[in-house]
Amino acid sequence: MSRARWRQRRGPVDSTGAAFALCVLCIAATTACDKLAKKRVEARVVVTDAPKHEKEDWLTLTGAKVLLDRGGAYERPCPWPRTTPRNAPGCIDHYFYVFPLVPEDWTPTEEIPAWVTCSEVKSLDACRAKVAGRTGDISGSVAVRVGDRERPGRSVSGWEKAIDQVVEAHQLKPAPRSPVLRSSDP
Repeated sequence: MSRARWRQRRGPVDSTGAAFALCVLCIAATTACDKLAKKRVEARVVVTDAPKHEKEDWLTLTGAKVLLDRGGAYERPCPWPRTTPRNAPGCIDHYFYVFPLVPEDWTPTEEIPAWVTCSEVKSLDACRAKVAGRTGDISGSVAVRVGDRERPGRSVSGWEKAIDQVVEAHQLKPAPRSPVLRSSDP
């Protein structure tokens, strides 16, 4: 094949490739703009003020300590019909673990202003180990807020069920709209 003929055959492919590249660039630019528009709103607040900061999706709570002896768990079973045999152990779809976040001078008669949860763990002890020793500044994204289930169109989350377990077992009182923070790694 001659060089001229090869260039002729290559022409439409190059324009198609250029059009494809332009589309990819447009999509990348749109994605970058979307990320800028959804910039994380972060607040650094005293742990007792956590329920008052409802608009933030990321909080750094100062003066906080984790009550490691008051953890709660909820394990959501797999939806039916299960794919596991009847005699197999139960299928767990998702694990929810929470621990209260309180100020250093907290007493059991006071409300719980915030909660911490772990991701990528499959036991309450593993979550406890992950958050153990965390005091002072504790940061994380807000997973849910206590009381979201009362809002129209919201279902009860696994975190709220885990909180209900802690509240019942230890006679604690969560502050209305207290956030559940996904613990960031130290």
